[in-house]
Amino acid sequence: MDARSRLERAAEGYDALVVAGDADAEYFTGCHCPGSALVYSSGSATLLVPALEYYKAVEQVPGWMEVRPVLRRSTERVELPGLLQATVSEAVASIAKGRVAADIGSLGRALAEDLARRIDGIADVTQRILEMRAVKDQGEVEAITEALRITEAAMERALAAIREGIQDFEVAAEFEAEARRLGAERFAFDTLVGVGSNSANPHALPRGIRVAHGDYVVLDAGVVRHGYCSDMTRTVATGDDVLLRAVAAAVDAAFDALGPGIPAREVDAAARKELSRYGLSGYFLHSLGHGVGIEVHELPYLAPGEERKLVPGMIVTIEPGVYVRESGGARIEEMALVTSDGNRPLNSMRRIF
Repeated sequence: MDARSRLERAAEGYDALVVAGDADAEYFTGCHCPGSALVYSSGSATLLVPALEYYKAVEQVPGWMEVRPVLRRSTERVELPGLLQATVSEAVASIAKGRVAADIGSLGRALAEDLARRIDGIADVTQRILEMRAVKDQGEVEAITEALRITEAAMERALAAIREGIQDFEVAAEFEAEARRLGAERFAFDTLVGVGSNSANPHALPRGIRVAHGDYVVLDAGVVRHGYCSDMTRTVATGDDVLLRAVAAAVDAAFDALGPGIPAREVDAAARKELSRYGLSGYFLHSLGHGVGIEVHELPYLAPGEERKLVPGMIVTIEPGVYVRESGGARIEEMALVTSDGNRPLNSMRRIF
């Protein structure tokens, strides 16, 4: 779906649409320009960008969109065409007329309140936009798959470097350097490396811990390519791999349950049921997975109690983990595309090391 079609769908029923959440604005424009606001009305779109993002925006947004720089604090003369010495919300209020909708839920509180003061009866279409973003078109699937290929190749290099005595910082550096060499635009999140007891922390950041025999080493990483994220995890067992084998079985169970029309909670439940066979379900401390797109965490969420039914085009993570404080943790994270007849695994890298 092209940018114009996306905007028409999001603005249906309204005279104008204001999009100012960073990820939402990127979804409609293709430009990663933090602090921007997009105003769409009657088939025309104007992107208001901070002045320092102006040149990038002109290069990256669709040609039919107007780009206008905003200078929030004028301390010197700036030579940019159509410069607005105003806040984003002031610029929006001067352009938007009629029935106006915005992604209120994706805005900071101050901007949301400012827009509400300036535009009477502004409607919130945050959920509508999030639902649109949850279902990927072919171009989005290709971008995410390309990001995942970079992640896998960089992860292979990082995991191959793991040996007794190596620091978790070094493992992260191996991944990040290789990912950059392969074309990562940026990282989807801070690279997580858990070694030894730190591997029992699901969001383990490197702390200078050296790998010792018997440790679990968990590497969770993702990159951004063409504006879209990847997210995957692998665990290396340098000794007993019982936790890792249990997690691998839970991944298989989740894939067996994943498909269109299935409530998200059922996929989560399938993984937990498999872990219970190993007596480990009580050590699974988070939900099974989440959608991935422009942001690394998007709809849908594969979680207990989540009744949302999966539909073709959704891309989700499958990431069961077990975390035992005394002995460490293990997690495997895959990405999958929900299809009309089930699912398609997007990873090609082996799960067990």
